[in-house]
Amino acid sequence: MKNKNYQLWLNQYEAIRRSGLSIRSWANQNNLSAACIAKRITRLRQIGLITEGKV
Repeated sequence: MKNKNYQLWLNQYEAIRRSGLSIRSWANQNNLSAACIAKRITRLRQIGLITEGKV
């Protein structure tokens, strides 16, 4: 189950990067919490699925 969540989070991370928007702006446009998205990105970094700097 977590693998599916991580894939969703990776997809969201890539969408944010492609959009050129800040996390807050992207989250607002997608009816999500910016804090939740930031936590997801932090978790992806912790487990090594992303290694880049800021979005």
